[in-house]
Amino acid sequence: MPIRAIEPNRIYRQIASQIAELVRQGEFHTGERLPAERDLAHRLGVSRSSLREALIALEIEGIVEVRSGSGVYVLDRTESKASFVLPATTVGPFDIIRARSCLETEIAITAVRVATDQQINQIESRLQVLRLCVVGEPQLIDADHDFHRSIAEASGNGAYILLLDTLWEHRTAPLYYKLENHFQSSKVWKCAMQEHERIFAAIAARDEAEAAQAVQDHMRNAEERLAANFEQ
Repeated sequence: MPIRAIEPNRIYRQIASQIAELVRQGEFHTGERLPAERDLAHRLGVSRSSLREALIALEIEGIVEVRSGSGVYVLDRTESKASFVLPATTVGPFDIIRARSCLETEIAITAVRVATDQQINQIESRLQVLRLCVVGEPQLIDADHDFHRSIAEASGNGAYILLLDTLWEHRTAPLYYKLENHFQSSKVWKCAMQEHERIFAAIAARDEAEAAQAVQDHMRNAEERLAANFEQ
């Protein structure tokens, strides 16, 4: 038998496995609403963000259904249409956002210092494409990526571009995408666009402090948007 590398198990994956086992044992029955997130997180002794990721993983795998405004309900596994199981090493959305906050703050500061006028015009051009996108269009995510990537390109650091692209691959993976779709709306996107406008304005004005703060506020707000309550 060949030796295989041991894969680290994400915290949210451990939580998902425990909830799935409770469902199999009959602790939670088909059609039953799971306890409120706050209560369930307390019972499991985990953070709400880790629990949120676990619930989305279970939804992707067809074990539960997340009904925004109502809660999380157990599905009948015999009727599950889940086509795959998430790899245990899938990075959670909140880790992605926090990593992007650190990376893109440095990217923005560097871009302010070294970007040419032509590169700043390119950032604005990418922003203009983003302005024309609406929620639900497939090209929105690509346009969003292009905007952030143009800032990394303006930094002149190829490693920043590589790291950003790697994080973006996870940002468009099923776990992140499924969670985001529960809260994406025209109103939410309008707020996100205002944050993009602020980031560009700070870079164009060559204001390092404001550029850094604008990126950090954007990422913090993105995290808060994904952490909104499923229940009303």
